[in-house]
Amino acid sequence: MHFVCVRHLLFRVSLNASVDWKRNTAAQMHSFVLNSVLRRFSSATTFFFFFFFFFFFFFFFFFFICFLPVKAVRVHMHSRRRSLKLCRFTRCEHRNESDSGCEETVVAKKGRKFSFRDEGLPSSPGSGVSGRPVQ
Repeated sequence: MHFVCVRHLLFRVSLNASVDWKRNTAAQMHSFVLNSVLRRFSSATTFFFFFFFFFFFFFFFFFFICFLPVKAVRVHMHSRRRSLKLCRFTRCEHRNESDSGCEETVVAKKGRKFSFRDEGLPSSPGSGVSGRPVQ
C-alpha cells in the first residue's frame, strides 16, 4: 500500500513536470538566456558599456538608413535642378556636353517655348540670356 502511494506520487510529479516543461519552454529559455547574460555581464561597467555600444550602434544604423538617403535625394534633385537651369539659360559647351541635348526647345516656367537655335547666344558662361519665344 505504501509502495503504491509513493509510486502514484512519483508518477504525478513526473507528469506535472512534463506538463510544466511543455507549457513553460519559452519562459525557461528566456530565463536561461537572461541568467547567462546576467552571469556574463555581472559588473555594472560591462553592462553599461555594452548597453551604450548597442544604443549608439542602432542609433547610427537607423540614422544612415533613414536620413542619409533623404539627404542624398535632396542633393541629387538640387543638382538636377541646377543643371536644368544651366541647360535652359546657357550654352552646353560650358558644361562639356554636346549642343544637341540643350538646344532643343525647352518649356519655360510661364509656359512659353524658347528655342536656342533661333538666336546666337554669347559664349560667356552664365550670361542669363534666354532665347526668343517661338511663335
